[in-house]
Amino acid sequence: MIDFKALASKYKTPLYVYDFNHMSEQYAELKEAFKGRKSILCYAVKANSNLSVVQHFSKMGSGADCVSIGEVRRAFLAGIPAYKIIFSGVGKNDDEIREAIQKDILYINIESEAELGRVELIAKELNIQLGDYVSVSSSIGRVVIKAYPTNKIHPEVVWFAHGFNSQSYHMKNSCDNGANDNQIIEDKFEKIYGCATMHHTDVKISKVGK
Repeated sequence: MIDFKALASKYKTPLYVYDFNHMSEQYAELKEAFKGRKSILCYAVKANSNLSVVQHFSKMGSGADCVSIGEVRRAFLAGIPAYKIIFSGVGKNDDEIREAIQKDILYINIESEAELGRVELIAKELNIQLGDYVSVSSSIGRVVIKAYPTNKIHPEVVWFAHGFNSQSYHMKNSCDNGANDNQIIEDKFEKIYGCATMHHTDVKISKVGK
């Protein structure tokens, strides 16, 4: 039995106390009830997204039922493998759906026919393989580069060598070979002094062929 008054006196309030033994007992009881069936138990992260709690369920073999892409990320941080993560919830935007697909989770729980259409469209859009040519476009221009999908950078980031494909025809080895980032990077300036400022440029990516 937990002596809550003693804990409050020692650690002061407000104080959050989690009984991992009780959680383990409840999880084991539920798992036992389904032992005759092929099943997966998924902890509802929205019930308590405290990372130590999610990690505790992860260590017991639980999956994660998530209602936001933030909860999906927390599930990964807690050590839950992709094949045990479910993404539910209404109002998913395209960026969240795209990230969930790229993380290759177990499945996305579709909430409407319209959402199903968006998921299918994004899944087709992201079917980019090694060696495919992709169009990268921004508000100021468009380039075509050969894709090298990798998990070494964030899935929403496009990287290619700075200044590659100089448009000077005197540079025979690089001219028209690859792309020049200056063709798509927007120019932004600091409002007070008028100098160039650090910023990001939003781009759209689409597959254009082999």
